[in-house]
Amino acid sequence: MQLSAEVFYGFDLFLKQAKAPKGAATRLKSALQAVAVDLQLKLTQVLHLILTRLDSRIMA
Repeated sequence: MQLSAEVFYGFDLFLKQAKAPKGAATRLKSALQAVAVDLQLKLTQVLHLILTRLDSRIMA
């Protein structure tokens, strides 16, 4: 999952106004992308489990 340039720019503007340390927007973007990838992986695993169970019930 990628964050759009507009969202990243918004983070950057907000953090500059909040006087956050330099590079905070990039670190925040990286952290959010890592969470999104982890969440996507977990959702994929749950979906696979559900579909496997549904398939076994249909075939029974």
